[in-house]
Amino acid sequence: MGAEYADIVLPAATWGEDNFTRCNSERRLRLYSKFYDAPGDAKPDWWAVQKFAHKMGFSSYDWKNSNDVFEEAARFGRNGVLNYHPLVVKAKELRTPAQELLRTYGTGGIQTPIRMKDGKLIGTPRLHDPANDWDEIEGPEVKRQWLHAFNTHSGKAILLKSPWKFAGWIQFYDAVKPRAEKSEIWVTNGRINETWQSGFDDLRKPYMSQRWPYPFLIVHPNDAKKKGIESGDFVQVHNDTVYVQTGQPQGVLDADLNFNNLMKDGHIKTTEGQFVAVAIVSDEMREGVAMGNFNFPGAPANSVVSAVPDPVTNNYRYKLGRGVLTNAIRESHSPGCLPVFFCRVDKHVVGWLRTPYRPSSRALEGIRKELTAKDLKTTIVAYSTDVSDVGYMFVSVAVRARKDRRSDALRAKLRPAWIKVPLLRSGAWTGASKPHHCKLGR
Repeated sequence: MGAEYADIVLPAATWGEDNFTRCNSERRLRLYSKFYDAPGDAKPDWWAVQKFAHKMGFSSYDWKNSNDVFEEAARFGRNGVLNYHPLVVKAKELRTPAQELLRTYGTGGIQTPIRMKDGKLIGTPRLHDPANDWDEIEGPEVKRQWLHAFNTHSGKAILLKSPWKFAGWIQFYDAVKPRAEKSEIWVTNGRINETWQSGFDDLRKPYMSQRWPYPFLIVHPNDAKKKGIESGDFVQVHNDTVYVQTGQPQGVLDADLNFNNLMKDGHIKTTEGQFVAVAIVSDEMREGVAMGNFNFPGAPANSVVSAVPDPVTNNYRYKLGRGVLTNAIRESHSPGCLPVFFCRVDKHVVGWLRTPYRPSSRALEGIRKELTAKDLKTTIVAYSTDVSDVGYMFVSVAVRARKDRRSDALRAKLRPAWIKVPLLRSGAWTGASKPHHCKLGR
């Protein structure tokens, strides 16, 4: 990806190939130690920044190692909740690098902001805690009210009551809740512990992509039974009414920013969204609620979620998706047909289908002709096969819109497309004569 977009690509050392420090979401500062030399000419990020700075004529940036960067950065965070400046001061007193002093705190690290008491470094487990109000301040620090109180007149937190019928909430909720007449259910989203974020980086690693090769959808057994879905089946989730707020509307009254008025004033457009995932049938989900992989590349569960921010906090309500579940294979329109599902990846529209057989080159050519015969004004970029290790065959067909066509319009036209493939024609398919019964999932 870097080579595609960047003018210069520098080989960078990753974690484990240099010492570096990090604070997590609970402000826990830890040292991540180097345990392996960087390959080839790969260098740490600080080295690249330093070389650019020197080339541009800036003085300083005279770091020798990552500890120099860690110590220099400390003075810039002294007024915030990530303040670790006292640790650097203490390290200088002990005549040891600050990273080495941090190493003594082990894998638990120390929570910032760090302060000094009786000559010892003390972390802060909880902010706004009256127990943090010390009489005496040691070291190069000043007293900060937010350590022991909230920034209010009384010093106590103000909790805003939000009734269920509050117009800023209930109007949106009524618009996006599942519609019984369409057999929709809630489709929330989340992630799995083994994969970082959406998998944008982990999916390139064979040992990760083999463990979770496809996006998942966890479905309650009763919901799965209604749709004829079993663990390992490919399931399409489709929401034909997705609300998207366009721009930041201006209003005089509070009601101007509520859902109904935003719709009336033309600040919300209606579109649709869908994704395809592998079903995992489990009673860990509540009936009427399914959970998808929140932002899996090419098949994000967020695509069935309305993008209208909360008028009070201005945060999007990404957990409130809905959709109709369809078994991608069993709902085939007729014998000998297979579904091809499409999604946009960068400037391309990518379609793929699942078959229980290994297709021959003649069958692949038939798929290509079938797609081009649908008068979709598309150009076949590539089509390839990938044999999974569970007995199924996956055929991927990449389709690109011509210059006079928008990918969004093409994607809408192709959702979903059913193409005839010669499943039972002699010589068209090689491999097993009957479908395997292996399933993806747990």
